[in-house]
Amino acid sequence: MLTSRRVPVGPILITLAVAGLLELVLLRILYRVGLFIPRDGPLLDGYRLATALGSLAFDVVSVLALVALAGLVAERWRASPLQTGGMSAVLTLALAVAFAPSGPAADMTRALLAVAIIAASLALAAPAVRAGRPAAERLGLGCVTATVIAAQYAAAASGSAAALDGAFDAPLAVEALRLAELAATVAAFALAAAALLAARPDRPAVAITVAAAGTVAVLLAAQPYLFGIVLLWAAGLTLALPAPVYAAAFAALVLALVTELRAAARPRRGLALLLLLAAGVVPQSSAHSVLALLAVALLADDR
Repeated sequence: MLTSRRVPVGPILITLAVAGLLELVLLRILYRVGLFIPRDGPLLDGYRLATALGSLAFDVVSVLALVALAGLVAERWRASPLQTGGMSAVLTLALAVAFAPSGPAADMTRALLAVAIIAASLALAAPAVRAGRPAAERLGLGCVTATVIAAQYAAAASGSAAALDGAFDAPLAVEALRLAELAATVAAFALAAAALLAARPDRPAVAITVAAAGTVAVLLAAQPYLFGIVLLWAAGLTLALPAPVYAAAFAALVLALVTELRAAARPRRGLALLLLLAAGVVPQSSAHSVLALLAVALLADDR
């Protein structure tokens, strides 16, 4: 478990969460959608500004994610050698990926980073899942961890295959992505249940949830193909499950997020949910993978 010393829930984590959401909206969604929309005059200038801000936000995420991870390592280096070792390996390999030139060596380093994230996630989550917490919290943490592990298994397989020029073929890599999507969906409902057990949602929380769920439901019904592409770009979702499941899961995640943030009793959990949203189900970069690991670490905290 953790020591009494905690990673400060302050400027670094808050800035990281905000930058992650900005990058999600401006770079992974707006930039890609804008490629298919005619842009002239002020609209083009606005598009360029938004994408520039999105690129800046990604740079901020890439740096602050490693700073936050280093903070967790410093916090736990005495209390849990296993957790410290796992996160230190992730930090070292993430730095190696950031500075490695492209080529087989970089691909193998990314594969090793994915393996290190799997090991670190297990080391962080296992004690918390075994602890005497409410069942919904343990289920939520377990499903989030399963999502991270499945997505990183696929990433390790992809990196290894690229490094070895296709000579490596990991079994069940495609199925792992489907498992990640299913586990993420279950996690959303479990996290919402855990939030509701800890704090009663107020009217603004309910209103935000209803608006979010309604927006997703309308988009899925009106433009399932186009919105499905957006979800794939933004979060790695494939819409393999029935469309209403995604609207309901998103509503559950928003309810959990808003309830935790407005209650402010467990600020780490609210920040963890923001980081999960920014990371996506299937991370598209090493920075997003580190965000997912940070979310596991914050959810595993007993505060």
